[in-house]
Formats: sequence, structure tokens, C-alpha cells
Amino acid sequence: TTQHNTTKHNPTMASIKRDDNKQKWEETEFPLVCETCLGDNPYVRMTKENHGKKCKICDTPFTVFAWQAGTKGRLKKVEICKTCAQAKNVCQ
Repeated sequence: TTQHNTTKHNPTMASIKRDDNKQKWEETEFPLVCETCLGDNPYVRMTKENHGKKCKICDTPFTVFAWQAGTKGRLKKVEICKTCAQAKNVCQ
């Protein structure tokens, strides 16, 4: 019987971590938004997509969040990265 090695080295993942450009990409767990943007519902269902868009200000890929603002609100999603939102003191 022949045993196969299931833990192969993945050269693609190693090259991604070494890429200086990709180290600047943002990954966050929660967006920077105010209570008004979140809406009146205390239970917000939010979707998350890592590196889903480029920031409209600095062109850095960032984590995109989308949610429905309130019980009858429209679908909202973040448009800029967390770094730009903190620098300009605005919601994402």
C-alpha cells in the first residue's frame, strides 16, 4: 500500500504573504459605523466579504460589510476602508 502525503507545501500561499502590496490589505471583524447607519433593530444581520472591494479613496482592498438599516431600511454597505474612515472621522 502507498501512503499519500496530505500536507503538501503550498507555494501560492507563501508568495501571497510575502507580497508587500497584499500586506497592506485590510481584514476587519466589524465596520466603523454609527448608530444611525445601523438602524433601530438591535439584532443586525450582516454579511462579510474579505477583500471584496477597493477603497474609493486610497484603492486598497478591504473587507466589505452589508446589512439592512432598521426594520424598513435599505441595504447599506461600506464604501471606504477602515483607515480612511478613521482618518476622516466618518462611517465606512
